[in-house]
Amino acid sequence: DNATQIGMRTEIDERHTLYAQERFVDEGGSQSATTVVGGEERWGRDKSGRTYGEYQLETGELGLTNRTVVGMGKRTRLTRSLTIDGGYERSQVASDVPGAMSRDVLSSGFGWNPRKRLKIAGRYELRYEDNDESIDLRDRYQFLTLNSLRLVIHRDWTLGLQFNYSHTFDLEIEGTEAELMEGSIGLAYRPPVHTWIIVLSKYTKRYEQYPITVESELPHRTETDVVSLIPIFELPFNFQLVEKFALKRTATRVDRLPTVVGHSLLWINRLNYHVTDTWDAGVEYRRLESTLAQNALQGALVELNYIIKKKIRLGVGYNFSSFSDNEFSQLDEDHGGPFFRVIGQY
Repeated sequence: DNATQIGMRTEIDERHTLYAQERFVDEGGSQSATTVVGGEERWGRDKSGRTYGEYQLETGELGLTNRTVVGMGKRTRLTRSLTIDGGYERSQVASDVPGAMSRDVLSSGFGWNPRKRLKIAGRYELRYEDNDESIDLRDRYQFLTLNSLRLVIHRDWTLGLQFNYSHTFDLEIEGTEAELMEGSIGLAYRPPVHTWIIVLSKYTKRYEQYPITVESELPHRTETDVVSLIPIFELPFNFQLVEKFALKRTATRVDRLPTVVGHSLLWINRLNYHVTDTWDAGVEYRRLESTLAQNALQGALVELNYIIKKKIRLGVGYNFSSFSDNEFSQLDEDHGGPFFRVIGQY
């Protein structure tokens, strides 16, 4: 899948902005282009309130699709360490094919930073979709929550916790359409005295359910465990060595069928060269072994990175293999070819 976006933004005054964007998407072999025109207003004494509206015109294989989006939100600082926010958004969709849909979203969140070493954040959304039966989509509501905790337990060690949950309820069959629960714990070793080494480790547990087909309504449940270890070494002459080891266990169960359990091992060996303080060039060898597929895949990747404040990397490159470095990607997905990605470092 590939996506490209170009746009421009202009300020009418210190509180009002107009913008226009053009988005090009290639997803699963289906191409579409979307033209977006919108505006926003900042309000409140500290401009922490935002009201916006935009019109989207999408052209694709199914013809024209018109989407109107309006919304508003406000962020409030209650104390020096606690911030809360809330918002509402409504979108209305109509297209050349029969059927239309609308979506209403209520959202809230908070950020709490009581100490320099501790940061806790949460995001919560309630969505309702009103779909036209003629397009084989039923009315549904969805609840989504994203929660994170970051704790500096020592000057060399940082602990990270995450818990995400979403539940989609089908109002016609009055049952669960999809559900996801995911928890992870990560530990980062970054000694300020020994800057030549960084070690990142993470464990993630995920439960996921979604229906196989609308006709059978048989839920497809997956339980996944992933353990990963990434040591990073700074070498002489501006070189950097990055290793990644990830072990994945997957158990898949469909009602009235036996559970299928599989294991996979991902190994990535990458060598970067620091061209400048903001540019890196990298080449890597990757190998993926799977007990379910009963095979071993391997290949190479080349990439050029632009580094923003040592925390964000913008990368463009080419994947000569067919698989991804994302442990949760499916084995039947093809990730080969050119790519662009954004990588954040916690």
